[in-house]
Amino acid sequence: MLLVLAGGIVALLNHQEEMARIRLERERQEFFQRREDSYNEGLQILTEMDFQYPDKEKAMQASLDFVNFARDIADYEEHQDWSYQVKREHPHGRVLYNTAAALGELAKVQGYYPKFDRFQCLERGLMSDSYLLRFYVESIPADYNGPLAEKILAFRQEVMDYYTSVVLPKKNKPVVVKPVPYKEPEGPGYYDKDGYWQTKNYDEDDYIDDYDHDGYLDEVYEDNAGDGYHHKERSSGIPRHSGGGTRRWRD
Repeated sequence: MLLVLAGGIVALLNHQEEMARIRLERERQEFFQRREDSYNEGLQILTEMDFQYPDKEKAMQASLDFVNFARDIADYEEHQDWSYQVKREHPHGRVLYNTAAALGELAKVQGYYPKFDRFQCLERGLMSDSYLLRFYVESIPADYNGPLAEKILAFRQEVMDYYTSVVLPKKNKPVVVKPVPYKEPEGPGYYDKDGYWQTKNYDEDDYIDDYDHDGYLDEVYEDNAGDGYHHKERSSGIPRHSGGGTRRWRD
């Protein structure tokens, strides 16, 4: 009885292992088939695409098709050995990815500036550090000999030549700052501690504070001295404000 039971357990375990092996093999085949379909789709898009005026949506789709063949992306796959095998079978996938991504960046610039011609869009895309056009183009090896090599290298050469002959000199052109001609300040004023001219709106001697010696605001002003100025005279002695007051102009 025990032998029969043990034999049944062993058979069950063997069956489970066999089912797991079959399931894993099916997943592996599906993985490779998806990658193969993706590669072929991206290659077809690039084959039909106009590299001078690329379609943004198709370029983005092609870059997604090839993203699994880019080394830094495939490293994060659950089954890295499968990814490495796919890349070994399609060694030019990363170049195709960089090409599709570069075309996507160019299409973005052309979409931003629809009135620009192609060379104006190239210049705008290569001048701005926020665009990745030059990064992707420079990532394409000059000796690339994979699928669509003639088409891809012609695109690379044109972009890099334009960058070298037109964009780079503009980037390196020294900025000439024209000196601002000196202009005499108008009206009375003074230079503050930072060297800026401040217009003087009043004379410090043109006003007096309306406070008595105890810091209280006076209410009665009379010209007791006969000199034309309003001098302060103590009122009833009841303070109205403490530590406050106004300034008034002398007559």
